[in-house]
Amino acid sequence: LTATTGPTAAIPPHALRLGILRGHSDAPCLRPDVRAAFAAACAALQNAGATLTDIRLDLTGMAETLVTILLPEAALIHATRRAAHPSAYAPATLAQIDAGPTVSAMDWLRAMDRRRALTAAMEAALDGLDALIAPTAPWTAPAEDPAVTHDAGFDEMLCTGPTNLTGLPSVTIPCGTGDHGLPVGLLLTGPRHGDRRLLRVAAGLEPHLQP
Repeated sequence: LTATTGPTAAIPPHALRLGILRGHSDAPCLRPDVRAAFAAACAALQNAGATLTDIRLDLTGMAETLVTILLPEAALIHATRRAAHPSAYAPATLAQIDAGPTVSAMDWLRAMDRRRALTAAMEAALDGLDALIAPTAPWTAPAEDPAVTHDAGFDEMLCTGPTNLTGLPSVTIPCGTGDHGLPVGLLLTGPRHGDRRLLRVAAGLEPHLQP
């Protein structure tokens, strides 16, 4: 990220208050090298002057909630193209689209209630903070596109799901490397409509993190 002048100038760490999303950044599914890189990143930001605070949110059922909303939305968005060109979709993607109509209206309404509750909780957690931080994914960047299915898919959603579900702005920046030299991501989530400032926050943090 490059932000050096005017309203897009980088905000230095010593001017920032960051919330570490616990229960999310220390989940069992995180690979050890990602866990170590995240801990090192937190220490580096604290040494650079950032104020770090532990934040805990109840993310129970978050992945299931996201899937319950996502599947029927995807089925609706892709209905015309799926009917005309089903062979244009990868098998796993086609299966997800075809699962959309099986979600009941009651399940969708319950998921939307859960979405509203989680959104309110995340917005409350961000009160007085510049951003929430957590690993971007449970693993390092893959050398090639992995098959993310079943438990691995839910593990991935643990990291990115809350922001996908709430619509709060997020940005990921590199924060070190894993055991095989591949990058680890740091996910920053900011207040609603705070996209520009979040980019300034990310630009201020990135120089203090390992390449």
